[in-house]
Amino acid sequence: MKKNKCNGYQRKVFNRIQRSVILVIVLTTIATAFSVFVIEFVQGNDRLMKKYQEHTDTIAEFVQRVISRVDFQALQSPGDMESEDYTYIQNQLDIIRQVSDLQFLYTVRKTGTGEFIYMIDGQQPGSADFANLGDAVHSVLLPPIERVYETGGAVHDRRILQTEYGLVYSSYWPLRSADGELMGVIGMTFNADSMNYFDGEELLRGIMIAVLIAATISAIAVLVFRKVFEPFYRKLAYTDVLTGLDNRTAFELEMKRLQWDTDSSTPVAVVVFDLNNLKHVNDHYGHAAGDEYIRTAAHIISNRFHTAGGCYRIGGDEFSALCVGVTEDTLRHLLYDKFNQDIQKFQQQLSNSKLPFFSMAYGMQMFDRQTHQHIHDAFEVADNEMYAMKKQMKREENLCESAILMRDSKPQNP
Repeated sequence: MKKNKCNGYQRKVFNRIQRSVILVIVLTTIATAFSVFVIEFVQGNDRLMKKYQEHTDTIAEFVQRVISRVDFQALQSPGDMESEDYTYIQNQLDIIRQVSDLQFLYTVRKTGTGEFIYMIDGQQPGSADFANLGDAVHSVLLPPIERVYETGGAVHDRRILQTEYGLVYSSYWPLRSADGELMGVIGMTFNADSMNYFDGEELLRGIMIAVLIAATISAIAVLVFRKVFEPFYRKLAYTDVLTGLDNRTAFELEMKRLQWDTDSSTPVAVVVFDLNNLKHVNDHYGHAAGDEYIRTAAHIISNRFHTAGGCYRIGGDEFSALCVGVTEDTLRHLLYDKFNQDIQKFQQQLSNSKLPFFSMAYGMQMFDRQTHQHIHDAFEVADNEMYAMKKQMKREENLCESAILMRDSKPQNP
């Protein structure tokens, strides 16, 4: 009896979990389907805007050619509407408007007083919306026209707008003289009432995508987790947690890759670094200070060598940089001049840090395939050079300590 109660409870828990999973899948599917629809809607709208913009480019170019045949700037007052130039351009704009299925096509210019007036309207003269030469431009049209004058380039509506004329899309192009001077603006407006954002094929494609995603959502979820966590654990396996640099495993893998995968003409170098007196820092200032000592070294090395190659922490107080594509002269300048200056600069700022001192030895060696059988041979040479520098620094440190002791042991003059 107790077993049946337990099984019943387990079934309830399982069903509750199952319902939760199904609910998550359903909600995810709905959200995905909605996202697909939104994406299709936005892309369809973008395609429509691009189509309109390409169309307006052709119209503006044609209007420019028509107007260039007459003295556009000579048209100044309503009385000029009777001139041959005005009549010719007005007739041409009317034809272009009808052929291009435009609702409005007109030209505008800026007067000497800064006002914007209509020049030549492509509407039929006498129609309700026809603008005479010299009429003030409607205030709603002024912002895009002013932007054309400010930028010297075309200005397009970012979306289809709802107006008293219905759904419209407008574009404004600079009108230039023969010498390229801006002398006006070409305005054009399309009637978008009859436009459909989606054709049948696009809508069907959107539905098929949504159904496909809904059918495979569980599998996708599993793949996403694998894609997210596998790189994370891979990165974790090859990263030194304390410093954020790549670790010894990553270093050995990169050494093998450089041994076999790099072209013989590509310069490859090994740089080895070793912190001085890390044990002294740990023993006298605590392991927190020791960790800070190590992190500081990693930061200085990475900051100087990350553009030349990979930087690695290969031991407790040991670091390395594998530099590819850097010549020996450049690397020596980078290491013995620039990097040495970085260390000296940090030493001068020790009062602002938690460290009592900072010292590091280093060495380098170019990987020569004719001299070295393996890239590890170059590593050993660089390591030996680093230890030679370390011994020299130790001797100098001992001499300095001896000089201080001798000075302190001298008797004071009475």
